[in-house]
Amino acid sequence: HDIQPPPRTESEVIGGVKVSPYEDSMRLWNEFNGPDYYSFVYKRVLFVCLNSMDSSDGVGFSERQCAWFRKTLVEHADVRWTFVFMHAPQAWNRPEWMRLEDEVLAKRRYSVFAGDWHCYVHARRLGHDYYVLSVAGGASAMNTAANCANT
Repeated sequence: HDIQPPPRTESEVIGGVKVSPYEDSMRLWNEFNGPDYYSFVYKRVLFVCLNSMDSSDGVGFSERQCAWFRKTLVEHADVRWTFVFMHAPQAWNRPEWMRLEDEVLAKRRYSVFAGDWHCYVHARRLGHDYYVLSVAGGASAMNTAANCANT
């Protein structure tokens, strides 16, 4: 929730100044945290951190990010495992994520982690583990999947 989604319409002009919450939040994110998606390899394990709020409606992945993800996986085809991290598990049901599962993840050993729902969920999807983790610093009643339906 730290980066505004890309705008659906033109940026607003207030007092003669173009206001763009997306551009401003991206600039601040990059200044204080670095890229909004990135990867690294540690002991032949690929860690990929995605921006799951990189679409015009606020949940999903831009074509630019999907192309980067494809390229990253091709460049690291020889790793032992791939861990994918993102904020919003809702992105798992987006067409662009499903294409990535089919095109570049299907033949790899991988696990996917997300947050956002403030509860713990484990699912098997296409033979792989998908996890939703609770909060890292916010409030939580240590909710499980049974309680998560209300979030």
